[in-house]
Amino acid sequence: MGSESRPSTIDSSASTISGFEEDRVYTLITLFNLLGSVGAHLESWRHHLEMAGTTSSEGSNAMLEIDTSLKRNSEDVGWEFGALVNPSNVDKVKCKLCGKALSGGIHRLKQHIAHIKGNAAPCNKSSDEDKKKCKLAIEEAQSKKK
Repeated sequence: MGSESRPSTIDSSASTISGFEEDRVYTLITLFNLLGSVGAHLESWRHHLEMAGTTSSEGSNAMLEIDTSLKRNSEDVGWEFGALVNPSNVDKVKCKLCGKALSGGIHRLKQHIAHIKGNAAPCNKSSDEDKKKCKLAIEEAQSKKK
């Protein structure tokens, strides 16, 4: 700490502060400054999370912003609610409503949105309309296979 500049709040010429006490005060001021910058970063992250809708206490079903380049070239209604996590893995999708990543592709995502039990946990942010859309899409796909 010898050549480091001290904060201007410490009067090193004061006879009541010894070198040891001055170092302790300097250390405390440095820690407070660090804590202040950490606090600013936490506030910034809180703001980003609120903008994404992940910390809203209102329980809204606002969709998370997910890179649209991760959407498959498909007219499947499921892509309205999800996007690929990784473009090289078509079986891993992320729900735009709750942010949950699912393995099993767009079919599993539609089950998640529609609250169809068995393969995926239900989405806690899907509306009744969202559930109907996905359930209908699943039923239509099953009837085409027959």
